[in-house]
Amino acid sequence: KVVDQTTIAAPGTLNYTITVTNEGNTDLHGVTVADAKATTLSAETESVSTNGTLNVGEVWTYTATYIVTQAEIDNGTAIENIAMVTTTELPVAKADTVNTTIIANPELSITKIASDTSLVFEGQIVTYTYLVTNIGNVSVKDVSVTDIHSGSNPLSLIQLQSTNGTDNGLDNLVDSLAPNQQAIWTSTYIVTAQDIINSVDIVNTATASGTPISGILINPSAIEIITVGEFLVAVNDTSSNNPVGVPVVINIIANDSLSSGFNPNATQVSVDLNPSLPGIQDTLI
Repeated sequence: KVVDQTTIAAPGTLNYTITVTNEGNTDLHGVTVADAKATTLSAETESVSTNGTLNVGEVWTYTATYIVTQAEIDNGTAIENIAMVTTTELPVAKADTVNTTIIANPELSITKIASDTSLVFEGQIVTYTYLVTNIGNVSVKDVSVTDIHSGSNPLSLIQLQSTNGTDNGLDNLVDSLAPNQQAIWTSTYIVTAQDIINSVDIVNTATASGTPISGILINPSAIEIITVGEFLVAVNDTSSNNPVGVPVVINIIANDSLSSGFNPNATQVSVDLNPSLPGIQDTLI
């Protein structure tokens, strides 16, 4: 008995060829071939004549198939197939075994996308989206995402949003991701004044992890870098000699500059209108 694949790494079909040869000195009758693991088993093809007798020196050929499932790939145990033959003259079965080795290759991928990565400002809410895909050939259980974050504020809880894997919905773990299945998580970060003062990029390193059914998983990581905005350098607006009590309209973007010396754009400006403190105490337009 021979098989067309001695190793396999994904669900599919194994094709077997079974040959029965009469090596004795008398014809054999009542030939019966059994293959308990076969999904299909063909009738015999007789090499000498089609008289139903296995003549001396004659070879009969059979074909069989077996469908390998994802559960068997996950299990990782070699697929053993035994063919047996009996005849009226030889009631004790002759057997032959062939094995197909399963190659387990657990692997996850992760991508991470921030809703904004350039010149973020104080108070801005940045949303991170994490996409994890099972790109290996075995199922992975208890899939989760962690994120090491360099900002001065803590990152919000990383919450599972959706998956086409198996999940009970009770936590932020995916119970199981089969090959080609995905899951999406999100978290948020609020940019602080300290982030702007530090003037250092906010670096996030997200990692996906889980437990493969078989094999060894190397946890993948993805990095996202956010550049922070700059403080405005205010011009001394009192030099305009504006009369007390008279409303004044000041164009902050044109009037003030960033610490780099360049004028800001509208997305880089935030103003705290707090009447209890010195400064702007009227309407920002």
